[in-house]
Amino acid sequence: MTLPSWGRHTRLLFLTALLGASLAGSQAQTALGKPATPRPQVAAPQSPRLAPEPAQVAAAPPDLLARLRGDTFNYFRFLNRLWAQRVCEAFAADVQQAPAAQLHGDAHLEQYAFTTTARGLDDFDDSARGPLVIDLVRFLGSIELTARDRGWRRGTDTLFDRFLEGYRKGLADEHYLPPEPAVVQRLRPERARSAAAFIAFAESVMIPFDKRDRAAIDASIRRFDRLLRSVNPNLPARYLRIKRGGWVRVGVGSALTPKVLLRVEGSGPSPDDDVIIEGKQLSDLRGVSCLEIPKTAEAFRVISGTEQIGRLKHEVLAVVPRLPAAPAAGSDWWVRSWDPSYSEVRVQDYASIEELAEVVSDAGAQLGAGAVVDVSPSVEAQKRRLAQDALARLEPKVRAVAHQLVEELLEEWSRFKTGGPQ
Repeated sequence: MTLPSWGRHTRLLFLTALLGASLAGSQAQTALGKPATPRPQVAAPQSPRLAPEPAQVAAAPPDLLARLRGDTFNYFRFLNRLWAQRVCEAFAADVQQAPAAQLHGDAHLEQYAFTTTARGLDDFDDSARGPLVIDLVRFLGSIELTARDRGWRRGTDTLFDRFLEGYRKGLADEHYLPPEPAVVQRLRPERARSAAAFIAFAESVMIPFDKRDRAAIDASIRRFDRLLRSVNPNLPARYLRIKRGGWVRVGVGSALTPKVLLRVEGSGPSPDDDVIIEGKQLSDLRGVSCLEIPKTAEAFRVISGTEQIGRLKHEVLAVVPRLPAAPAAGSDWWVRSWDPSYSEVRVQDYASIEELAEVVSDAGAQLGAGAVVDVSPSVEAQKRRLAQDALARLEPKVRAVAHQLVEELLEEWSRFKTGGPQ
């Protein structure tokens, strides 16, 4: 299903119309391997601990707890908000000297994905504006954890170099795009699937709604449909009619976030034209002190991050209408369509450290290119220069803080997996 092509101005008008709305291996044996360089010592903040809160542990289903105890990267993914606050604290005296950046908010290696036509970091649930060190330290932490896991620890510093080099190039030129990584070229044909297989997978992870939930979802979709047709009156009459839906429990960092998955009528009569839409409650970024959180219509921070940084395109990407019965203080929801060819690159997918190095360089370029955008070209150029200066000044500390947080996270994970004090 393909919607009519909208210009950026039209899409922004549509999003504005929705303003305020919501729904209640072996060691590195290549040139990348080199002895680790000494890191400057940085006093690590003492709170909060990089450990799940008791309420999160109590709410987590057994399968999620098993995943957290069984894998350090899953544990890392689950603790993004705590990690981000630690970065805020570590750089409290530094962040005022650089312009605020558009952040991915949870930039790590397993956010890197591809479709038949694009590749790059996706999942902008925690996107916001704030100091660029949030994305830098988070991604470097994921690199170090991956290098340890795959036996490539000797190459960590060079992988850091490749990521930061890509970020610098992206900051200098918003159009910079590295060559497509080899791992994407290798995995794309292996992961190809039919439209029918994709829809079958989506339906297999749906947990059926009860009658009350289904009625609420139907009401919201009808209001969303009316708004969509106010911008695109020529849409097929049956478009967005729900065929099947349910709650869905996917992901790690967002595993406890309420999410729904819907199979809706597409633009054509064939079942293969149907569209899968995910609706997700907005993540709670309160407690991350250095982020700029909008006071109203907060869900649009996700749309802004996806538009400004993201390379993967969504046929449907919007905030959804508020239900008449939704509590005024309820969290916003946002929706996006799933691409049938979407596939994520997991830590275990890399055949070599060279493949990993290409991805970290590409991800760095993506984050750097989208970090500073302004309607005024001259202002944007100045902000990019200031961001480059800030990166040059803070790079040693960024590397050191990422390493220290990884060390602490591993200590906390060791206690967590054995059921020690929480």
